[in-house]
Amino acid sequence: MAATTLELDDIQGIILRGYAAMQAAAFVLLEVTDPAKAKAWLAALPLTTAAVEPREAAACTNVAFTAAGLMRLGLPRETLEGFSRELQDGMVTRHRKRLLGDGDTSAPAHWWWGRAPADAASSEDDVPDPRLHVMLLLYARTDGELAERVADHRAEQAASGLAELGLLSTQLLADRKEHFGFRDGVSQPEVRGFHDRRPGSHANTINAGEILLGYPNEYGKLPAGPAFGRNGSYLVARTLRQDVGAFWSFVAAEAERLGVQPEWLASRMVGRWPSGAPVIGYADADPGRNAADENDFGFASEDRLGHVCPIGSHIRRTNPRDDMIDFGKEEAIKLVNRHRIVRRGRAFGRPVDPTMTPRELLRSDDVDDERSGRGLHFLCFCADISRQFEFTQNTWMNNPKGLGLYDDPDPIAGPGGGCFTMQADPVRKRVTGVPRFVHVRGGAYLFMPGIAATRELARP
Repeated sequence: MAATTLELDDIQGIILRGYAAMQAAAFVLLEVTDPAKAKAWLAALPLTTAAVEPREAAACTNVAFTAAGLMRLGLPRETLEGFSRELQDGMVTRHRKRLLGDGDTSAPAHWWWGRAPADAASSEDDVPDPRLHVMLLLYARTDGELAERVADHRAEQAASGLAELGLLSTQLLADRKEHFGFRDGVSQPEVRGFHDRRPGSHANTINAGEILLGYPNEYGKLPAGPAFGRNGSYLVARTLRQDVGAFWSFVAAEAERLGVQPEWLASRMVGRWPSGAPVIGYADADPGRNAADENDFGFASEDRLGHVCPIGSHIRRTNPRDDMIDFGKEEAIKLVNRHRIVRRGRAFGRPVDPTMTPRELLRSDDVDDERSGRGLHFLCFCADISRQFEFTQNTWMNNPKGLGLYDDPDPIAGPGGGCFTMQADPVRKRVTGVPRFVHVRGGAYLFMPGIAATRELARP
């Protein structure tokens, strides 16, 4: 594969960097009330590029726009029509409700943000919020520094032709865990031309065109999009409320029925132990932090039948790796890499227990409800929303018959109502009636332009 030279000074930093050094973050949802003033605000916004190392920065700032926001700031319609249909339509449509599994308790009627208010449309469940134009992503080293940044933004907000629709606050959890108690963000793809500049970069690498417009993708072609889109990326944002109590109560009851430990069963459902170590290679117990970031393994090559890591586990559903057994290992990886995404989400809400250990989560009497407001602000970047994010959500996670199974959607983040099968010889174990543990509470499709395109958008 020929080397790819990325224009790092023109790429907004969060796309390629996770900002791990920035422990505090907030995402501000904005309406453009005065385009001329908003353009001046945008022109002065100190955007962080991918060329900046976050360890050396005092703070990081990035910005993304909905299709309505791009139009509000004067992007010509013919240019907007060069972007994907998903961006133009928005996340809240009848078709996407079915595609993404946004029904029942995850229907847009229950969302905290991202859907049209009741007085904005006759069919409020199926219309994106027309006022949502901008998402401002603010990062800082500490909560105190972040609070100052948010206060500064709010102080100049009215004079900048902007109105705040909401603030998505975040919470740093112990050991990089999510609220169910498992280490998150271990299996991230690396982007060719950026991460392979580092010595020892592993083979979990995708072409830059899978994430950024203007570069060859895994098909060897440039992603579809207007010239304005070069060095930009589609941002999928979803607020996911996690019902921690329901998860661990269900796991504990089923573990007792099966005669296993709750941590063992939960780890089979996830595919990793709470530390982040994969169950492949560590079948009997969690090895702890020494193996927390292990990611160099295959499913078909090491556990083809799913006797260690069940075929329906969360990590096999979201990234099957070499598990497309009919194609051979190398071809299977190529196929899977055409559906990868880069995740940049952050947890929100107070943890059930600050230790984030299964034992304490099980013992807690904390009650999850709408007011508890704990979960994940899921953010991901890709160059093709349909082929990457929507395919993963619909075909790999929500499909009960995916990967050769019968009635097994993703047991962690799926729509619920199905089974979870643990393959074994001679007799498998099966959990039925798996509830829905993750409920959507907001979402939008946005575009994060390159720096030059953002400045162009800000011109009077």
